[in-house]
Amino acid sequence: MVGDARMEKNASTGMAVLYFVVFVSFLDTHAQMPILASYSSELGATPFVIGLIVGIYSFTSIIGNGVSGVVIDRSGWRLPLVVGLLFASISLFGYALAPDTSTLLAVRAVHGIAGGLLIPATLMAISSICDPEELRGRMARYGVVIGTAAFLGPMFAGMFASAEGFRSTYLVLATLMMICFVIVLISLRLIPCDKGIKKVASTPLRFTPFLIISFLAAFATMGATGTLVSHVPVHGASIGLDSARIGMAFGSFALLAIITQMAWPRLIAKRVTPIYGCITGIIFMAMALATVPFTSSSITLVLCMALFGTGFGTVFPNMLMLVHSGEVGNRGRMMAVFFVFYSLGVAIVPPVAGYLYQYQGLIPTFTSMAFCIVIVPSIILISRRYQG
Repeated sequence: MVGDARMEKNASTGMAVLYFVVFVSFLDTHAQMPILASYSSELGATPFVIGLIVGIYSFTSIIGNGVSGVVIDRSGWRLPLVVGLLFASISLFGYALAPDTSTLLAVRAVHGIAGGLLIPATLMAISSICDPEELRGRMARYGVVIGTAAFLGPMFAGMFASAEGFRSTYLVLATLMMICFVIVLISLRLIPCDKGIKKVASTPLRFTPFLIISFLAAFATMGATGTLVSHVPVHGASIGLDSARIGMAFGSFALLAIITQMAWPRLIAKRVTPIYGCITGIIFMAMALATVPFTSSSITLVLCMALFGTGFGTVFPNMLMLVHSGEVGNRGRMMAVFFVFYSLGVAIVPPVAGYLYQYQGLIPTFTSMAFCIVIVPSIILISRRYQG
C-alpha cells in the first residue's frame, strides 16, 4: 500500500514537471512572435533575412523531430527531453548575445533542432505515464497548457521588451528555460519509467488512416495559424488598430482555445469521435480565415479570432488522440512524423500565401482557407474508406 501510494505521488509529481516543461517550451516560442522580427531588424536584417530567421526554426525542427522519434523508440523519451532542454537554454542565451544577423540565424537553427527534440518527447512522456482511459483528458490538458503559453508569451514579451529591451527579454526566457532544465534533472528519477517498448520495433512503420488524418489535421491547423500570425497584424494596422488591440485579438484566440480544450473532454468527447472533432475544428478555422479580411473594427476582429480559437481548441486534442492510435513500439517515430507535418504547415502555407498575395493579389487567409477546404474532404474520404 505504501509503495503504491509512493508510486502514485511520484506519477503526479512527474506529470506536473512535464506540464511545466511543456509550458516553458511553448512559452519561449510564442513569446518571440511579437519581438523576433523587430529584434532581427535592429541587428540589420533585411526583410528577406527576417523571413529566413523566422522560418528556419520550422525547417531545422524537422531534423530534431526525426532524431527524437528514433531515440524515443530505441531508449525512451528521457534523453531527447533532457538534451532538448539543454540546447534550448543555450540557444536562448545565444539570442541575447548575438552580435549580428548571421549569428542570430545560426542560433535560431540550433533552437529549432532543440525544439524538434523536445516537443515529441514531452508528448510521449505524458502519454506513456497515464492509463489509456486518462489519455483523452491528458491530451486536452496538454493543449490547454500550450494555449496558456500562447496567451501569456506574447503579452509578456511585448510588455517586457518595450520596457527593458530585446536582449533582456531573451535573458529572462533563457533563465526560465535553464531553471526548467535543472528541475527536470532533479525530478527525473521521480517520473515513472516508460510503459512503451524500449527498442526499435521489428515491424515497419504503418501509416493507418487514423494517423494520416492526424497528420493532415496538424498540417491544416498550423498552416492556418501561421498565416494568421503573419497576416492579422498587417490587416489590423490597415484598419487603424494599434498593437494593444491586435494583441487583444490574439488573446481572444488563445483564450477560446483554452476554454474549448477544457470543455471538450467533459462535455463533447463522448458524443463525437476524434475524426469528426478534427473535421469540425478545421471548418471553424476555415470560416474564421474567410471572414478575417472583412473585419473593420477591433470587436469584429476579436470575434473572428475567437472563432478561430474555438476551431483550434477543437482540433488539437482530437488530432493528438488520433496520433496515439499507432503501434506502441513505433509511437515515438509516429509522433515525430506528426510534428514534421506540424512544422511543415508553418513552413509551407504562410510563404505560399505571401507569395500569392505579392504576385497575384490573393488575400493570404483565402489561400490558407483553400488548404483547409482541400483537407476536410480528404479526411472524410479516408475515414469512410477505413470504415468501409
